[in-house]
Amino acid sequence: MAQHLSKTIKRATIATIYLMAISAMTAGAQALPDPTRPPAALQKQTPETDEAPAALQLQSILISPKRRVATISGQIVHVGDKVGEAQVVKITENEVVLRNGKDVQTLKLLPQVDRKAEQGRSNSTRTGSRPQ
Repeated sequence: MAQHLSKTIKRATIATIYLMAISAMTAGAQALPDPTRPPAALQKQTPETDEAPAALQLQSILISPKRRVATISGQIVHVGDKVGEAQVVKITENEVVLRNGKDVQTLKLLPQVDRKAEQGRSNSTRTGSRPQ
């Protein structure tokens, strides 16, 4: 019985020392700077003046039979929600329409893509079949 108690105390002591060593290593690792971070001299300096707010960016759209949801500049919105001072009035497959008073702003999901050019392609090109 004494040997069993001795082994249990020895295991508990080893486990405690092991946990203390691990916590000391992780505490030291948190204090290390990120080696991939650019030097402070190369980072963009932002003056502390009144700057115009960043432009809203449409990041994603989710449309299902029961709901329409968009992510604008990190904020999840539904039709009727507010983004800043503007209200979301419409969510479609590739754009969100915002209204701020009389001003209307349309945010496009992929503004650089011209969907009309895609619609002009033939069905054989879209399905991957080749003309013979």
